[in-house]
Amino acid sequence: MNEYQLKNDWRLYSDQKVRVYQDGNGGAVVLPLSKEFGDPAPILLQANETGAEVETIPFSVEKIAVSLDRKITIIWQQIDEGLQTESTISVYREMEE
Repeated sequence: MNEYQLKNDWRLYSDQKVRVYQDGNGGAVVLPLSKEFGDPAPILLQANETGAEVETIPFSVEKIAVSLDRKITIIWQQIDEGLQTESTISVYREMEE
C-alpha cells in the first residue's frame, strides 16, 4: 500500500500510486497515476478534525474505507489491459476491410 499524509492528521492509503493535491481547509483531490484513455476522474475528499467525507467516487474505484483512526483506504479496480487491447485490434481490423 502506498501511504500519503493529509491535513488534520489523516493518512491516505492506496493500492496504486496516486497524486494528491490539497488545499488549506482539508480538501484533497486524488488522481491515479495509471495510464487510461482520456483524463482520469478524481476522488474528492474533505477531511477535518472531526471527520472525513468522500465527495466523489469515480467508476475506477472498487472501494473506499474511512476508519475512526483517521485512515482513508482506496482500493482501485483492476483493469485487464490485454482485454482492452484485443477488442481494439478487432475494431481496427473491421474498419480496414
